[in-house]
Amino acid sequence: MRKIAITLFCLLASMALPLVASAQITSVASGSWTVGATWSGGVPPTATDDVLIGAGHTVSVDDGTAVCHSIAFGGVNALIDMNPNALLSVYGDITLFSNTQIAFSAGWSATNAFIKFTGPEVQTLRGWSATGGSTSLRDVIVDKSGGMVTTDGTGMRLGIQNSLDIVAGIFELAAQDDLEGRWASSGIFTNAALPNVTVRAGAEFSMVDGDGAHHIRSGYTSATATHLPIGRFTVYGKATFVDASTFRMTFSGIDVESGGKIITSVEMGGGEFDCGPVRIKSGGELENYTTSDIWGASATMTLDAGGLIDTKSASTLFPVSFVNNGTVRYSRDGLTDQSVVAMNYTNLEISFDVDNVKILDLTGNFAVSDTLKIDNTATLNLTAAAPQTLTVGRFLYLTTGQLNNTNPNAVLTLADGALIQRAVGGLSAAPAFAGQVDLRYSSTAASVTTGPEVPAAAGVLRNFTLSGDQGVTLGSDLLVGGACTISGSDLTTGAYGVTLGSGATLVESAGTTVLGTVRATRTVAQSAAETFGGIGLDLTAAGAAPGVTTVTRTTGSAQDVNGTSSIERSFSVAAANNAGLNATVVFHYDESELAGTAESALNPFTAPAAGTTWTKVTGVLDEAANSMTVPGQASLARLTLRAGYVSGVGGDVVAAHTGFVSLFPNPFNPTTHVTFDLAKTGPVEVAIYDVRGQLVQKLASGTMNSGRHDLVWQGRDDAGRSVASGVYFCRLAADGAVQSRKMILAR
Repeated sequence: MRKIAITLFCLLASMALPLVASAQITSVASGSWTVGATWSGGVPPTATDDVLIGAGHTVSVDDGTAVCHSIAFGGVNALIDMNPNALLSVYGDITLFSNTQIAFSAGWSATNAFIKFTGPEVQTLRGWSATGGSTSLRDVIVDKSGGMVTTDGTGMRLGIQNSLDIVAGIFELAAQDDLEGRWASSGIFTNAALPNVTVRAGAEFSMVDGDGAHHIRSGYTSATATHLPIGRFTVYGKATFVDASTFRMTFSGIDVESGGKIITSVEMGGGEFDCGPVRIKSGGELENYTTSDIWGASATMTLDAGGLIDTKSASTLFPVSFVNNGTVRYSRDGLTDQSVVAMNYTNLEISFDVDNVKILDLTGNFAVSDTLKIDNTATLNLTAAAPQTLTVGRFLYLTTGQLNNTNPNAVLTLADGALIQRAVGGLSAAPAFAGQVDLRYSSTAASVTTGPEVPAAAGVLRNFTLSGDQGVTLGSDLLVGGACTISGSDLTTGAYGVTLGSGATLVESAGTTVLGTVRATRTVAQSAAETFGGIGLDLTAAGAAPGVTTVTRTTGSAQDVNGTSSIERSFSVAAANNAGLNATVVFHYDESELAGTAESALNPFTAPAAGTTWTKVTGVLDEAANSMTVPGQASLARLTLRAGYVSGVGGDVVAAHTGFVSLFPNPFNPTTHVTFDLAKTGPVEVAIYDVRGQLVQKLASGTMNSGRHDLVWQGRDDAGRSVASGVYFCRLAADGAVQSRKMILAR
């Protein structure tokens, strides 16, 4: 228990290090950092001890255990010697004795010798020269749980020889300060393209803008006015570059790795970002705020597939050498419009916001070879002074923004095989189509009406998909040549319709459908099964061949079938030959179209093309398959399904041996008389049903004598409760016959 308590105390103490007041320990002689005899008090420094290295003393770091809070020096000849496999962990500041001091001896090892800045505090580096060489650090690690490592903002030139590895936390180059590559033992320029800087995931390299500017370089050749580069920046985290005027940032190159981001500030001067080859890899990002041509003579850029340049400036300039295989996003926020560079893109994204417009002025014919995306309520205006074309090669994605292509000189063209996807965004005018296209609607925010993105000509629209859950309404006819897939919600045709081309198919997921009109035309041969692209009616003619046949399906509304509503689906058939067909028809339906009708009570009905009389025909219901098979049809015109015939509900007479004398009054409130004659004594059942074919109340059930009978229905169900106003049916079953009569309760 005591060991646990001690361990817990130590852990809490280490977590609280920044809150512990620091004590100062002074070197008393040259020696090893971790030997007590080197220090006043005879004990090596801890993470809470401020260290003063006395004048004339050289303290060597010999292993990985050396630690202190802050470091100061007692004279220009006070030194630290970094030996192989050594690590000095610093929790506080480093302050030089003077700006000419070279604080590390010539023996700083090239083998795994590091200074690590760590802990949660803000750590400041002070005392470096603002005009020439002074102390340089050879290999530096920043691995912090909070705070940052920063320079003091005096225009100092911080020298690092080999590497700066920002593992965690922030390294900040304060306003006016420079980062230079210098020998750790002499303070002179290395001219060797070092140090390399690595910014790990979650870490940050930051530069603060001020009245002056920043140099980042390894040397300067005055004879040729050449700024020599430091090494490469490799960024997995974030790096922000700021330069106010004529000073240069000169690198051997920048690699932006997956998850990494570099930011170029609006304060950067023209031609001063001499960054060498910049490669933005998949998952990496450059966020740009500059409006001037910041790119130096060495600057080139490669944007890999999956990489992103997000530019927020009013106008954007890219390096002369720019290999663009990724995504360029224009996302300026605010009131000022943003110019989109007229060039070829792989992926172009227009984003943010409703307060400004992105303008792409076509100075030639350009292409977006993969994806053009308009999102986040942005607007892209296409303009041109003379006829020019912007061709989208694969994917036009309209999420929440608007693409204004009304300028007659700026022609938006969809390449053959391209996909147009709309959420709630849109086009202002019809594009040009270089071939067939696919169309998809994916809104999960609001219902939309189709617009000019729908091709008007037959043979252009290949596949149509509705995957969003908010529904789509047609704003024009839809002519589909491939798959018409309705999966996320309903497609409402309104005054328009869907026409399936000769090779097109209709695919509707359970519970989603085309509400309105769908039609398909096929040539039907004798005894050949035809499904009309999955429209919902299958036809096989064993007799004469129908020939060219058009089937029109109507859903979302019911037919009046002899005074009773059908399900919300019907078909009309127009065949070149409509006689002697001996056709078997399979009528498919969706359960959402039953409108409360008892599925088991469905029966098929046919009617001529003109007229209002429907005739019940024989059919076989398959509830599991949601289908009705109707054989032996000599001709075809209109078909639907209606409930109630089996139970006698719906006004269809089966036999005339027994008949009603009267239903009086009808309409009625709250009672009516049911009067009927029986030809002979026998079992009788008189019952009231609603329009769904469900039993409301039995008025009689049992043996009744021949002759006239009078029953009263008081507008109640079998439980004695008053029923609502509406249409009901009285069913009489007697002597093997069933009759029904419609009755209206009007309360």
